[in-house]
Amino acid sequence: MPDAVIPLTSGVTLNVVALSNDDYYGMDARFYEKPSFDGDFTFEAFITEKRQLENQLRGKFAEFWTEVEDFEVGNDFNIAFTLCGGVYSTRPICRKYLEILRDAIASTKNHARWMYDTSVELQNDDGFQLFGFRLVGNSVFVRSDDLADFDVVHAYSK
Repeated sequence: MPDAVIPLTSGVTLNVVALSNDDYYGMDARFYEKPSFDGDFTFEAFITEKRQLENQLRGKFAEFWTEVEDFEVGNDFNIAFTLCGGVYSTRPICRKYLEILRDAIASTKNHARWMYDTSVELQNDDGFQLFGFRLVGNSVFVRSDDLADFDVVHAYSK
C-alpha cells in the first residue's frame, strides 16, 4: 500500500512508498545485478538502450532546466538496469521531473527492469539538504528518514 500518490498530467499515478534504510538499500541487489546476455538479449542491445535512455533524459530535462546548475544525468558504467542522476536546485523538484523520468523509462523495451536513483543536493543557509528517491515503474521509493526533511509528496504534487 502506498504512503501517498502523485498524479501525473498523463493520467498515470505514481505511488510513493517510504521504506526503512534496510528495505530501501535492500533493493540494490535486484537492480545492481548483472543481466544475463544471450542471442535474444545482447550486451550491445542493453548498452544501447541504457545510453539512449540517458541521452533522452538529458535532452528532455534540458528543455526545462539547466544541466549541471539544476540537474545531471549520470553516465552509469555499471552493467545493470540502474541509472542515476542529481538535482541541485529546487526548480526540477516538481511533477514534470517525475513525468519525464517515468515516460522515458516507460518508452524502453526493458521498462519493467529499470530503476532511476535521484540524489537531491540542495544548498541552503544551514549547509546542504541531502536526500534521494528511486523511481521504479510507477512507484517512487523514499527512505523514511528522508521524509522528515523533505515533503516529497507536497513538492512533487505541484
